Amino acid sequence: MAFETGKSGNPDGRPKGSRNRITTELHDRIGEFLHNNMDSLQETYDRLSPGEKLKFIVGLLPYVMPKIREAESPVKVLEKSEIYNLINLHGDSRCNMPGNQSALSIRHNWDENR
Repeated sequence: MAFETGKSGNPDGRPKGSRNRITTELHDRIGEFLHNNMDSLQETYDRLSPGEKLKFIVGLLPYVMPKIREAESPVKVLEKSEIYNLINLHGDSRCNMPGNQSALSIRHNWDENR
């Protein structure tokens, strides 16, 4: 039985946050894939460089944490010393950076351009 134009069987619409069939199926399949391959994924992660590990984790965050809205947490402007601490978090180890520069050489270049 078809509905009249502009009227549906659910006048309130789809509940907020509800997933459609395709999204639910995709979510389930990705979860199953991760569950079945957890050991090999861990081994691959363990072989990544510190910079690649950071990129991997940052890439996963949107899928496991809710997005932060501006009103909830304003952006904090980092002081120069805080930026240095982040750059040097892994000492002089080589990260996956353009030209395979070390964190220290990037810090040096950044200082010269400020």
